[in-house]
Amino acid sequence: ASVVDVLQTPAFLVRQTDFITKVCAAGKPVNIKKGQFLAPWDMKPVVEKAKATGNEQIMVCERGASFGYNNLVSDMRSLAVMRETGCPVVFDATHSVQLPGGQGT
Repeated sequence: ASVVDVLQTPAFLVRQTDFITKVCAAGKPVNIKKGQFLAPWDMKPVVEKAKATGNEQIMVCERGASFGYNNLVSDMRSLAVMRETGCPVVFDATHSVQLPGGQGT
């Protein structure tokens, strides 16, 4: 944390409380990515745990939701829902515009 300005947590680890609190305790701004398996309102308890460390520099990031096999879609309504956490909202479109997997992409 001493050489970066912002820390980012991977979406897959969003439900790992120990990990989230350890990252946020570093005192740097933190971008917490919403897991593709979470509803946007499920970010509220994640933010509460993050802010319990005393770090108020928390951002939440929408990166898409699982839809079918190997697809992520972005529901723009989730941006407004995640805004209710009181945190700045970041949108990462890179995941929902790709088709990952064994399809040669």
